[in-house]
Amino acid sequence: MITKLRNISAGKKLSLLVTTLILFVAISNIISISVLNSLTKNTEQIINERLVPSIILGSYSSLNQFIHTQILQDILETDYQKRIDIEKNVMDAIEKNRKNLAAYQETNLSPDEEVLINSMLSIYPKYLDAVTHALGLSRENKSKEAYDYIQTTGLAILNEMDDHVESVNNLNIKLAEQLRDVSSQQAVTTRSLLLGVTILLMLIGAGMGIAFTRIIVKPLKKVSEVMKKAEEGDFTQKIDYPFSDEIGQTSHAIDQMLNKVNGFTKQIAQTSQQIASFTEQLNESVSQTSAASEHIAQNVQEIAEGADHQVQLVDQAVGSLNQMVEDTDVLITTQVASVNEAVTNASDKSTEGNKAIEFAVNQMQSIHRVISHLELTIQGLHRRSNEIAQIMDLIKDIGEQTNLLALNAAIEAARAGERGRTYMVVAKEVRKLAEQSSHSADQIGNLINAIQDEASEAVQSMQRTKNEVISGVNAVGDAGQLFEGIKESVDEVAIHIGKVISSVNQMTIDAEAIQNTVQSVNHSAILSSSRSQNISAATQEQLASMEVISASTGELTQMAADLRSQLSRFKV
Repeated sequence: MITKLRNISAGKKLSLLVTTLILFVAISNIISISVLNSLTKNTEQIINERLVPSIILGSYSSLNQFIHTQILQDILETDYQKRIDIEKNVMDAIEKNRKNLAAYQETNLSPDEEVLINSMLSIYPKYLDAVTHALGLSRENKSKEAYDYIQTTGLAILNEMDDHVESVNNLNIKLAEQLRDVSSQQAVTTRSLLLGVTILLMLIGAGMGIAFTRIIVKPLKKVSEVMKKAEEGDFTQKIDYPFSDEIGQTSHAIDQMLNKVNGFTKQIAQTSQQIASFTEQLNESVSQTSAASEHIAQNVQEIAEGADHQVQLVDQAVGSLNQMVEDTDVLITTQVASVNEAVTNASDKSTEGNKAIEFAVNQMQSIHRVISHLELTIQGLHRRSNEIAQIMDLIKDIGEQTNLLALNAAIEAARAGERGRTYMVVAKEVRKLAEQSSHSADQIGNLINAIQDEASEAVQSMQRTKNEVISGVNAVGDAGQLFEGIKESVDEVAIHIGKVISSVNQMTIDAEAIQNTVQSVNHSAILSSSRSQNISAATQEQLASMEVISASTGELTQMAADLRSQLSRFKV
């Protein structure tokens, strides 16, 4: 029964309670009306059967006394006209008494009353005869005889009639007292019955009110506790209200919402952890790339210095060409060996620089892949934040529906009047809970908006970092091409040196060819020096790009830390 009661809607519960209270009031009123009808019937019986007959008997006795008095006055009166009036008054009184006896006979007489009334009716003609005889003696001016007759025979009959009237009155009083006792007993019984029924109905009504209050308020308190825990960041709580009324539907929706928010929070925490891991890897890659770039810069500087030194040597070779011809064996051997060694060193340095460039390219590509993956992760975080924002909108809708239900309950309670005060309090608590739910949803929505803003900034920073990495890759690729040109130039110098070595024996004869060759070497050395300077500048730009990437990864690391700090408020 309780389970079925819990499954019906709150409006039906309130309707059932109000209907039950109305039924109890109707039962109490029906009992009261029944008792009042019984008391009214007894009162009417006392009035009609006891009071009215008593009034009739009183009038009857008074008229008899009036008749006796009028007869005495008639005996003493000497004025004829007045005696006529007195006799008329006596006849009128006799007629009224006849009507009184007839009216008394029409009442609801008890057997004892019938005996007494019949006795009175049998005596009354004798009294009338005594009255008539006394009046006749009075008309014959036999006042003394008339007086003696009325005071003896008439008075004896009158006293007998008064005794019967007194007996009837005593019987009437006795019957009235019996009716009074019956009415009093009925009143006591009815009062006890009404008191018992009222107490029973009050207990039943109070029990139903307490039961309905517990059915409505207890789950609402559970909802309030869970929402307070959710406001504090604990999304692991559940309401677990198994019934299908409005509270059950709201509880189920809140449980589903908390479950989804809990899952989203876990995913965000995992994503923030991945971001932190990726930023650490990115920092390591940037550090390695920066070190490689510095190494490349050092190598390029050494190559540039070697190229400058080579130019100086070639200038010296051009200036002392005649001396070289004279001292061909010693000078050419020394210079060729020196140039050959310089070319070899330049070739080795060029090879090392090329390897460093390849390593830098690989590192930049690795950074590009990591940043691309990190960008996808942050975009996923942004999508999750949007989903959470949608759930927050659902929470607001639930809060508004709950507030509407509370308003309807307050209206119904107001209609119920005094009996609806308890439900007015319940409605206020439900409305307060709805407002707290909306407030908590707004706070969570603000946090989600902050997370979305930070995620958007992270996406923009990652895009800028990605563009910088692409520029770095292109710059390193250009540096690689320059190193290829240096290597080709060095190889070309090596070829020329080989030619010089092969034609050492002909150097004296072909000095012009040597001079041209030396000039060609001079030109190549100048070109190598210029390219070395370009490579050095590109390397410096690469280092600047690495610093930008490092700063971006630092910002991303801070954002990930802020995100973890925000998520630490929630219990999942």
